[in-house]
Amino acid sequence: EWRLYDISRDPGETLDLTHDQPSKFAELIRDYDAYTEKYGVLEMGINYEPLNEIQNKLLAQIGKTMRPWFKGLVIFLIGMVLYRKFKGA
Repeated sequence: EWRLYDISRDPGETLDLTHDQPSKFAELIRDYDAYTEKYGVLEMGINYEPLNEIQNKLLAQIGKTMRPWFKGLVIFLIGMVLYRKFKGA
């Protein structure tokens, strides 16, 4: 939920000015919406956990890096099995 504060007068953010200055609040919301559209900002969900996000991105990157090596190993092992099968025949 968005709120509006005048931090020069209320640094502790105790007085919400959303209802006292609705035009300023609406202007800032429009500016933010334009910014998110321009730069592709994604909203964080209510259950957003930064450490889980870091972990998920790290695991995805490791998987992306290891995938070609894993594929190569599988192809090599299949080749070895086929080689032994046909060499003995």
